[in-house]
Amino acid sequence: MDRINAASSKQVDPKITGLPRVRYPTKLEDIAICVLRAFMLHATQPTFKVISMRPNEWHVDTFHLPGEERLQFREFAPCVRSLKLKQRMYHQATFANVRLVANSIMASVLEELVVHRRHKPEHEEIVVGNRTCKTKVFLAPCSDTERWNSQVKLIWGDEETQEAHALDNGKGVHLTTWCFLNGGGYVEVDLSTQGGISVERHSEAPPAASRLLPEIALSQARVAMSKREEGASVDKRLGEIANQLEDQQIEMKKKKQRERRRRRDKRKKEQKRLSRAAGATQQVKNTA
Repeated sequence: MDRINAASSKQVDPKITGLPRVRYPTKLEDIAICVLRAFMLHATQPTFKVISMRPNEWHVDTFHLPGEERLQFREFAPCVRSLKLKQRMYHQATFANVRLVANSIMASVLEELVVHRRHKPEHEEIVVGNRTCKTKVFLAPCSDTERWNSQVKLIWGDEETQEAHALDNGKGVHLTTWCFLNGGGYVEVDLSTQGGISVERHSEAPPAASRLLPEIALSQARVAMSKREEGASVDKRLGEIANQLEDQQIEMKKKKQRERRRRRDKRKKEQKRLSRAAGATQQVKNTA
């Protein structure tokens, strides 16, 4: 990966640099939620239906077809009765071969908000618990080596014309987003875990030789999606992230306003109570 990082030059992506300003201290989990929502809103797979299945073998009606409409969850595997199994299969089909796309977008967004805008006075911090994200953002191998190690085959056709393709061609390599924390340690973010976002803190990170710069990973993701004839989906997701972040900041502003209004009303009630108490005390003195 050192060779890739050294050979590739940085390219500024206008959709990344055009992200809205973070006006309030924002949790890293909230940023990840915005990125995941945008990713899922423009998800392009699965486009095939599972007709029957065995462990690590799915018999499908077709392979992935670029440009076809994505199947909804209820349409995906009518042969599977177990809801949990069906959810796991649908999740695998959604992120197969596009895991790098999701996490490279996450890393690029985080690098822009944490590294490139760090010294801007109008920009607030991205926080993880009681610590802030700082300076280094990169992609590196996942700390959980078992997360995407299943080898599912898609089988199409009858016995005479049967074809088999791997569901995911990642070859066991799964890259996640890593960020250095102020005060030491790292945080790892993975958008492709089943059931939501994974945010884990570590004392150490993978060695520098296995790290990949976010802009390089995003460039590779664009190339990969272009080969799949789905290159426009990356730009759509980046545009949607800007909308999600802006909506999030507006909601945070409204929350701050509600809190200020609540504190102001509380002060007014306390002042009225003290005024009534002082008036009652004065009335007692005058009566005496």
